[in-house]
Amino acid sequence: MPGVLYWSGYSLLCKEDDKGEMPLIAWIVVYALNMLFWLWIVRWGGAERLEGTLSSGLLISVFAPQWSAEGIKVFGYGAIIVSTIVFVLGVFFPDFRYLL
Repeated sequence: MPGVLYWSGYSLLCKEDDKGEMPLIAWIVVYALNMLFWLWIVRWGGAERLEGTLSSGLLISVFAPQWSAEGIKVFGYGAIIVSTIVFVLGVFFPDFRYLL
């Protein structure tokens, strides 16, 4: 099927069934990429690099250019907590997978 990414026999971009749920492998991959981004922000110097830049406004929040590096990190920790809760809900209840 053109325009669809296939990996190890799984369709990552197609709907798993008629309910519109994301396949579990795609759910895990998206969560892992999301966590890598937020860990870069809070642990590996991303907040300091983005502090006061237009990029922080595009990647994090429109208000982020006004925040200090510590403020960006707090927002990042909050995003990690919320995305982890949604991830766990999505693993056990596939109907939650549309939230991400």
